[in-house]
Amino acid sequence: MATKYGGHRRTLTYKISSESALSNTVIPDVTGSSGTLYYISIVAGGADVYVKFFDAVSVTHGTTIPLMGVYAKSSLTTTVWVPEGVPFATGISIVSTSGDADGATTSSPGATCAVTIGST
Repeated sequence: MATKYGGHRRTLTYKISSESALSNTVIPDVTGSSGTLYYISIVAGGADVYVKFFDAVSVTHGTTIPLMGVYAKSSLTTTVWVPEGVPFATGISIVSTSGDADGATTSSPGATCAVTIGST
């Protein structure tokens, strides 16, 4: 049965994007367009990771400053919900590193991680 609001059906359009083995190699424009980020799930492998999110379709790792970053403890799943959303005007590019410094950290996290994001 469809849920109705105000007598009209509403359809929400979300993109679910995932990377099963994110490392310190930038994955450019994972959503294929601009959008608003609402959900992040990170399954860390055998090492702590920092997943960095860039508002760009082309990123120079070590130079481009990320818009935001999320820390994930090794061997655990970290989930972040952003009810208001974080807008990305250009596109969403991601990378993982072992350090939390902005753009300067390019070091390998020592293990890959799986990342799933929900956006519009």
